[in-house]
Amino acid sequence: MKVKQLLVFILVLSVFLAVWGCETKTVYVDRIVEVEVLVEPDPDDLTPLTAGILERVLAKGYNINECQFFLSGRIQLERSYPEETQSLVDGGAEFRALNTRDRITIADKTAGQGFSVVRYAGITELHVGFDEDINYRLVFTAMGGDHSQFHLSFISNNDSFSDARGSVEYGGNPYQLQFSGGTPFLLVDLTQTGRLIPIRHEVPGRTINGARTARPAARPTSRSAASESTVPLTLSMFNRLRNADNFALDRLQLFLSGRIVLETEDHSEDINVVNGKIILKDDHTREEIIFNDRTAGLAYNVVSNAGETRLILLFDQDDNNQLVFSASGGPNSQFFLRFDPSSDPQSDTRGRLNYGRSNYRVRFSGMPFIMINLTQEDEDVLNAYTVPGRIIGDS
Repeated sequence: MKVKQLLVFILVLSVFLAVWGCETKTVYVDRIVEVEVLVEPDPDDLTPLTAGILERVLAKGYNINECQFFLSGRIQLERSYPEETQSLVDGGAEFRALNTRDRITIADKTAGQGFSVVRYAGITELHVGFDEDINYRLVFTAMGGDHSQFHLSFISNNDSFSDARGSVEYGGNPYQLQFSGGTPFLLVDLTQTGRLIPIRHEVPGRTINGARTARPAARPTSRSAASESTVPLTLSMFNRLRNADNFALDRLQLFLSGRIVLETEDHSEDINVVNGKIILKDDHTREEIIFNDRTAGLAYNVVSNAGETRLILLFDQDDNNQLVFSASGGPNSQFFLRFDPSSDPQSDTRGRLNYGRSNYRVRFSGMPFIMINLTQEDEDVLNAYTVPGRIIGDS
């Protein structure tokens, strides 16, 4: 009986000593991701990648892997996994627990390469690799319009006792995510070029005989009772002229009172990717058409409807380029420029109108109207007649 108890004691002691000799060890494995940069970026040219920039690059036919991306912010990923080993050492049992922790650091401005783009429910996902192993990728998402940026996608952590901001999948394994400040996002090396191309055109005017004239001039007359002047064209004057035996619209010389400026802007865009760098070209064309005060014009057509009379005028040689002036109301109403008014506190434009095949913003100071050369002659005619009388019986 004593021998049996002694054997049990020895066995328990051996197990105790073996357990007492177990070693638990934690191994930290740090790995810093470094990627060779294809193009050394100019810090001033680094700009956040937006959904609009990405769409323009893809629409031009470039592949996503042709663009060089950069990380804005520092990311640290950590993952722990245990390993257990056991062995006999000097006749005793040795149990060893190995706790390996991978720490992956992706530094600020680390270069990355895109691999795929996924779109769903108004969200654009961009899968980017910063590691030499293409299986290690991070997902960045943009939600919204063209100006939305691509931020790191991760599962948020609401544990206030943890330094981790959340978790991500990296290389098929879950990692705890740490970063400071705002959520990291993607940058691109982008250079934007462009020019402003001004086009300025002064309307020459259009006259009956085809000659260019800028201002009507009063002609001297030898008849003291006659005078010629340039006066506003009124509705009653125009209707009286239409009753003339020799009236024709193309024989009516008119003049603009006031200065009109039509303006419009257009731009052409182009985008190219050279060695990972995005080059955005955006040229703007600004066109101005100027009608100087007293520019000569011809009436092209007249339209009367619902108490309004419209005169369509030509001031250059292209019959498609027309300005409309209208008179409404009483007989003394004048023909003023017709346009669509608008109120923009940021602009000195008064509205918009169609001229030729384009729509323009219109600028002027006083309301432009139409004038005409008018000659007035005042002549007194006296018909003198003396009644001779009439006597009865006179034949």
